[in-house]
Amino acid sequence: MSKTQSLAAFGASTEASADARARQRTARYHADDAESEGTEIELPANGLIDGRYRVIDRIGDGGMGIVLRAHDERLRREVALKIIRPHLLDESELVQQFLAEARAMAQLRHPNVVEVHDFGQYGRLPYFAMRFVDGPDLHSWVCEQSLPLPVDVALGIIGQICEGVAAIHDAGVVHRDIKPENMLVDHGFRVVVTDFGLVRPVDQPAEHVEFQITGGTAGYMAPELAGEHRVDPYLAPRADVYALGIIAYWLLVGRHPFTARTRAQMLEQQINAPVPIPSDARPDLPPALDPVILGALHKDPRERTPDARALADQLRAARHRMARRHLRVVVVDEDESSLTWMRDVLGETLPNAEVIGVADSNQALDVIEATTPALVVTALENDSVSGLELAATLRGNPATRAMPVLVVSAVGGASEWRALWRIGVQGLLLKPLVWETFVPQVQGLLPRNDGWPATPGARPRR
Repeated sequence: MSKTQSLAAFGASTEASADARARQRTARYHADDAESEGTEIELPANGLIDGRYRVIDRIGDGGMGIVLRAHDERLRREVALKIIRPHLLDESELVQQFLAEARAMAQLRHPNVVEVHDFGQYGRLPYFAMRFVDGPDLHSWVCEQSLPLPVDVALGIIGQICEGVAAIHDAGVVHRDIKPENMLVDHGFRVVVTDFGLVRPVDQPAEHVEFQITGGTAGYMAPELAGEHRVDPYLAPRADVYALGIIAYWLLVGRHPFTARTRAQMLEQQINAPVPIPSDARPDLPPALDPVILGALHKDPRERTPDARALADQLRAARHRMARRHLRVVVVDEDESSLTWMRDVLGETLPNAEVIGVADSNQALDVIEATTPALVVTALENDSVSGLELAATLRGNPATRAMPVLVVSAVGGASEWRALWRIGVQGLLLKPLVWETFVPQVQGLLPRNDGWPATPGARPRR
């Protein structure tokens, strides 16, 4: 037997033990043209690459290299090995690109970016060893779900990808091939960015920052790449932001913003076609997300969301605004004029909130249990169920124990205030209520959200 055998033959020997066959399970990996010569990767008879990595299986295929799952015999851990294709060794530019990928990944230590552990050469073939992520790529994972994804699930995925891409940009490189197939989802629902085969330094001289179409994926390609336009170096990372916008649209809406039968048609749409409004394409999608997604998909990189971290921040801010849509505040006061004033002020201060006024304190507990508000405002001196009694009841129920309560009163004395304080009432205000004190108290008892007035204006007493 020769000292080497093809990856297809390796592990197929009938003389090997069952345990050895399990360790060596693999197959020949070749380029898209199965008949091309020089595309096979030969393995030693013992199945070890560089005397260290025992091949288990093939797990990936790319234009420049193959990815193998292997066991690091020295450190006793599984790794992913990326090895350049043999027929590319004579292409010095491609070899340098392969090495650039390894160097770029080796700079990064971030939970949402795959790590490079080692670099070496197997015969004449450069390779690098990466952390093995046990899970499908994002495209495969999403295809197993029901589309569109729940908004919070989609935002969680996008946020992780944005953090990983931001770390890549912080390292001074642009990925240039952001797409679901280049994201891995592990069993802990961590999303990891991988495949840096098209990375470029951000700080290349301007005359060298003309992106080429070759190698990119048309469905996620920014207009400046699709049109082969020169861009200033500071704008280069925004091509990745555009791809993130496409992924966000796909996850939140359930389909790609553009449809095309050919690559040329897709590139033309990336350059010229307007992006459909996300909430029009998915009616139950909160409109607060529209400007964020469309900002990432601006055709002009100068007007686009500046970076991945800014996109993540904007998505979080939109999520907070969405949360306010479901905000409920229950106001309980048997004094009709006081109830009307508080309801009007809260409606103005929280324009997207549902403010529920209850004039009959006997109904207050039922309303609170049915609506689970974020805040209860109650008058102390309600005749049927006093504010002290209502607050004590809420504190005695595990389901409402942590619910913020603001008590307002025109007659309460020191003993009532002490009793309220002992049961954990967070806010106490004396009537007549004024805007300048009422609004800050409400602000302090609710979760912070965008859109609060920084300095409430003066309002007349009620």
